[in-house]
Amino acid sequence: MSRPDHPDAAALAGQDADVIVSELRSISEDATGELTDGEIETLTAFYSALPPISRDAR
Repeated sequence: MSRPDHPDAAALAGQDADVIVSELRSISEDATGELTDGEIETLTAFYSALPPISRDAR
């Protein structure tokens, strides 16, 4: 599966998990029922920056 090439993906990939969770919480708290294009791009970059999950990782 190819990953979207988003400029924030590399920056998010290098962030501490607490920073990423804080960013996602701020998006949730500010949400008015619909996500903005910028919020969608941030979430897409975050998820595309995650490493693949191994089925053997437990």
